[in-house]
Amino acid sequence: MRKLLEMVVVRRGTMYRFIAEGVRTLSFANAGGMAMIIGFVRVAGGKEPFHWLTLFTMALFILGAMASAITLILVMAVTVKEAHSMETALHDFVNGKLTRTEVMFFLENETTKLANSASGFGVVSALFFVLGCLAGLAQLAVSF
Repeated sequence: MRKLLEMVVVRRGTMYRFIAEGVRTLSFANAGGMAMIIGFVRVAGGKEPFHWLTLFTMALFILGAMASAITLILVMAVTVKEAHSMETALHDFVNGKLTRTEVMFFLENETTKLANSASGFGVVSALFFVLGCLAGLAQLAVSF
């Protein structure tokens, strides 16, 4: 039983690490997009009027960075809830309220809701990054 629980803990920990690393990458990508737009505006140096597409592109990258930050917070909350869930399941198993199989797959509803929210915000962050990249390409096409 202990080996099975250790396997579950390791697999879930690996999953949350991969999610967090992916979201961290999205955070850096959106920040890089913002830096690119700021650099583009500085290079223009006031020679050209400030284009609305620049502001729109910057807004997309900012929203993507905010969504990835929210995702990281939610992933952290899911990890804490998961640990609490496992403690509750083990306590219930010791008291005879759960069987071994139920302990392995015990998950509280709040944890599932937080995990789904984290996934949703991660997708939103990736979507804003892609839209920001497309808007940046459109801006380059308009400017040159």
